[in-house]
Amino acid sequence: MELFFSSLLTALSFHQFFEGIALGSRLADVNDLTTSEQVTLISIFSFAAPIGLAIGVGVYSTFNPNSQTFILAQGILDSLCAGILLYIGFGLLLKDFGEDMQRVCHGKNKTYKELGMFGGLWLGAGMMAMIGLYL
Repeated sequence: MELFFSSLLTALSFHQFFEGIALGSRLADVNDLTTSEQVTLISIFSFAAPIGLAIGVGVYSTFNPNSQTFILAQGILDSLCAGILLYIGFGLLLKDFGEDMQRVCHGKNKTYKELGMFGGLWLGAGMMAMIGLYL
């Protein structure tokens, strides 16, 4: 159990790092937000994960992974997160991938660029499936 907790904490830290980079790039692309709105969104992101981690570390000693309440809560939250992930992933795939294809794949070597983009898409999907299956 101790190894599981350490690896989970490490995975969450790396996930938050890359998610912060993604949030920053999205905020840089949006022109409609004021500086105060950007600071508010960044502050919410910056404090939500550490507060959640602190709560998790605090209740770790009383944590029973075999309790019915935990299993029910984990199932509900996992399914909610999976649904959100699929919705966002497919939404970005349908919108951004098509726009990127039009922006990048033109002129000489168009076919190779398209094959490279589709290959990268399938490689990334395969790697995520492997991570989900084996980790």
